[in-house]
Amino acid sequence: MKKMALQLIQRLAEGGELLDVRAPIEFQSGHFPGATNLPLLNNDERAAVGTAYKQQGADAALQLGHQLVDGETRDRRLQGWINFLKDRPEAKICCFRGGLRSQLVQAELGRHGVDREIVKGGYKALRKTAVELLARVGQPLVVLGGLTGSGKTDLLKLRPHVDLEAAAEHRGSAFGARGVTPPHQAVFENRLAVDFARVMEATTPIWIEDESRTIGRLVVPSFLFERMQSAPLAVIEVPRSERARRLTQQYLSEMFSAQEGVPPTEIEVEKVRQTLHTKLLQLQKRLGGLETQKLALQLDESVRDFSVTGRFASFWTWVERLLEIYYDPMYLKHLDQNRDRIVFRGSPADWISWSSPSRV
Repeated sequence: MKKMALQLIQRLAEGGELLDVRAPIEFQSGHFPGATNLPLLNNDERAAVGTAYKQQGADAALQLGHQLVDGETRDRRLQGWINFLKDRPEAKICCFRGGLRSQLVQAELGRHGVDREIVKGGYKALRKTAVELLARVGQPLVVLGGLTGSGKTDLLKLRPHVDLEAAAEHRGSAFGARGVTPPHQAVFENRLAVDFARVMEATTPIWIEDESRTIGRLVVPSFLFERMQSAPLAVIEVPRSERARRLTQQYLSEMFSAQEGVPPTEIEVEKVRQTLHTKLLQLQKRLGGLETQKLALQLDESVRDFSVTGRFASFWTWVERLLEIYYDPMYLKHLDQNRDRIVFRGSPADWISWSSPSRV
């Protein structure tokens, strides 16, 4: 791995920031935590300059770029860069390869008394280093498992860890989307690389949650997933009723911004009803038509009670049933297939004691 790129990823892991001057479409398809997109060219301008480059050459493309980014447009973008950098003395300038766009922005800032370094090799170099970092994670991994709703994500925070679900912005199940557009695969992997850089100096094993190969639409990198599949597995055991309550609280709060005991508006109720029914239908192939119909009727009863009372408890019985017939059997089968890897089973409190740095 290139030393400078690795050092910059480590700096991002510590809270460092980048001024990313690529077009928004480039930024969306791949960027790093700590990067802010203040483009030199917007998407349409970038496309026009690219066409000019292909048809007329570099000089014509550069001339068109100057024409497109001139006058008030140039002044507005320049002020945006200055405002971003004034309180970020260590932030560097980044484009795709660390070439012309970074150099133009650096030169324009320099004419206004702002001197900043360019990321050598740009995003491309950082991306290559991130992929290499994930493939060469040296610390031992320990996987934290448990039935859906056991609170594994909160427990992970107590130990050096990498949070796959946070990087994916998803909770790893059919109902796990957090109400936002999922990041691109490259963004997911870049986040993981920065997370591993954050804990690469840890002297104890790195904890990671037990996940399937896919999290929503995203795929855990094969080299990392293979490490997870062979790592020791610690299993948290929590009663189903407690898990149902936790899942209900998380889902209603995160997806719908619901507040316990506050009756929702008609629009909010309809959003909850439609969303949950849509998610339920996605499970019909596994549940079967009859069981899906029963759960749909039970869900309607839960929604009606929730619409009047705003009580999260309206959904507890429904969620428990869903855990009993869908989520729990699948995960218990997974545990049975991986029983030789299990090194711990017990309550969250027992796990905290067992996993203390002096013991693991």
